[in-house]
Amino acid sequence: MLEKVSIRKENMLSHKRMIANLEKVQLLIKEKIGKTSMKQNGKLRIVVANKKERDLLIEA
Repeated sequence: MLEKVSIRKENMLSHKRMIANLEKVQLLIKEKIGKTSMKQNGKLRIVVANKKERDLLIEA
C-alpha cells in the first residue's frame, strides 16, 4: 500500500539541489577513486577498495 505524500515546492527544489550537489561530488570522487553509488534517498555511498584512500577521504 502506497501512501501519497504531498511535498511543498520549496522542499522539492532544495531536495533536487541537494541531489545535484551529491551528483557533482560523486563525479569528483569517481575521477579520484572510481566507484560510487547513489541511493534513491539521496545518500551517497562511497566504495573504496584501498583503506589508505578511504582514510584520506574521511579526512577531506
